[in-house]
Amino acid sequence: MGSDTLTLEEAVRHIDTTRSDKNIQLRQYVASWINVDLVYQEARRKGIENSASVNRQLEDIRRQLATQSFLEQYVYNDTTAIPDDTLRSYFGNHATEFFIREDVKQLNIALINSREKASAFSATIAQGTPWGAALAAFVKDSSSASTLLSVSTGKYYTVHTIVPQEIWKVTQSLSPGEVSYPVRTAAGYIVVQTVRTFKQGGSSPFDLAKDEIFQRILLDRRRKNYDEFLRTLRNRYPVQVYFSPSIDSAAHHE
Repeated sequence: MGSDTLTLEEAVRHIDTTRSDKNIQLRQYVASWINVDLVYQEARRKGIENSASVNRQLEDIRRQLATQSFLEQYVYNDTTAIPDDTLRSYFGNHATEFFIREDVKQLNIALINSREKASAFSATIAQGTPWGAALAAFVKDSSSASTLLSVSTGKYYTVHTIVPQEIWKVTQSLSPGEVSYPVRTAAGYIVVQTVRTFKQGGSSPFDLAKDEIFQRILLDRRRKNYDEFLRTLRNRYPVQVYFSPSIDSAAHHE
């Protein structure tokens, strides 16, 4: 029986080191690797490793990997940015194809470490000052600017992407344009303003559909590059296909 060795370095490459349960993952991977290797050693002993069927499958896999690697390097390697006007033009022609998959809210969010400053900031907006103007005035005041921990303007969120979760609950009672009172969190006081709300199933705005539009155009570009590359190869290399009489006969009797 063979004697394979699993190194710690190799094992670590197969686990998610960003997760806190690294040691648990490592133990689980090692246990799984041992089970697989035991079966593999027995397969080798039985001669299956070098059998005709395994070699055929390996050749198919090698062919697929080489083909995919070649395409990625030489055919699909166009990293040219897609202009925004091209994306918008595509959206204009296909707007009815894009829908909201889950409730989405466009929000303005500020995290402030002073309840007093957060309350003043919220009150300024509640009195009619636009978010941008209120934020500019807040930052201009040095005593206020030092309390601003982070700010997010006009970004889109769902119940699954917003952090902390209590912000989503607060926005449920806010109409577009309305601003919340400071919400206390472990990180500080959050002031949130709802810009727009999009319900699941409704038509998607351009900003939310932008990534999908980009992927569609990129996929279409890759398909065209592939077709053009195939035409080049067919012109370069003659291709002849022969079918045996038995195949033609079988097709005829079907």
